[in-house]
Amino acid sequence: MLRIVFYFSYSNRKGNCSDEKVLFFVYDEYADFQIGHLLFFLKKLGKMKVDVASLHGKEVVSLGGLKVCAANRLQEAKMDEYDLFLIPGGDGVHSLLKQKILHDKLLEAYEKNILIAAMCGSVICLAEAELLNQKAFTCNELTFNQFQDIFIQGNYTGKSIETSTSGIITAKGTAFALFTIAVLENLKLLQNDNQREHIRAFCKGEA
Repeated sequence: MLRIVFYFSYSNRKGNCSDEKVLFFVYDEYADFQIGHLLFFLKKLGKMKVDVASLHGKEVVSLGGLKVCAANRLQEAKMDEYDLFLIPGGDGVHSLLKQKILHDKLLEAYEKNILIAAMCGSVICLAEAELLNQKAFTCNELTFNQFQDIFIQGNYTGKSIETSTSGIITAKGTAFALFTIAVLENLKLLQNDNQREHIRAFCKGEA
């Protein structure tokens, strides 16, 4: 209990008036369970605003059956306003292949040094946008084997998570805790090892 009180009493580096924003990209059958913990901590710890966008700015239905209202069309997103571009994996990731607007926005985010975080199958989109060329990355082995022709320019490690110095985080679809911690660390929202351990335990149901 003391650890929980300590954690939630922490103030983020910008206080309660953070101007930082997340662009959370969703699509039909995205894996809602993969990013639940991360979204919670981005709001609770970082006080960050989360803008939800889809390709067409319409409602999508997640893998878990949640109806999510995407208030923004991805094409209209002003990347200068964001600090994080977050893309979950999911069974519907195949619908994102060959989507030029998504590739363009990923490239724009990369060029503007906006953190890009992708899990599981959504890592394919980064490969198609040629953001993984000569970089270490990871995703589920099944995904890698199925799309080796797309991943050919990257260096697949098979680790649970990979964080590049160029501002790209990739993770396997079950690395919830590691993904959450890596993103929070890159956004400089973590203060010490006690926080990291609490978040790890929280995500694993051990808190």
